Amino acid sequence: MLEFLAYGDYANDPSRQDIQLALSVIEDGTYTLLKNAVTESDRPYIKLIRLLSYLNGSCIKMEVQEDA
Repeated sequence: MLEFLAYGDYANDPSRQDIQLALSVIEDGTYTLLKNAVTESDRPYIKLIRLLSYLNGSCIKMEVQEDA
């Protein structure tokens, strides 16, 4: 799903709000996973989730800056 979103051009797409919602849901889910996995922070899966959360968060911040 993330790869699909990465290659799209949604600047003038009417479904842009739906995509923003999807990114927000992913952000919320990764936050909860990372919060509950404090003791397993060195595991590869948790490292991947942390990276996805960071990248997703930066996409959301870019959206906010572009809209301002």
